[in-house]
Amino acid sequence: MQAVLGYCKADTTVNVYMQPIEEGPKQTHDAIYSELTTPEMRPSL
Repeated sequence: MQAVLGYCKADTTVNVYMQPIEEGPKQTHDAIYSELTTPEMRPSL
């Protein structure tokens, strides 16, 4: 991402574009991620 945006330092990209996720949306994200990454939920290949 750093190269795409043209910044010399990776921390510039982090400081400009990253924002903390509030607790409500974070809990939703974590719950969905957990469901999608639980082995029982993945189809057998």
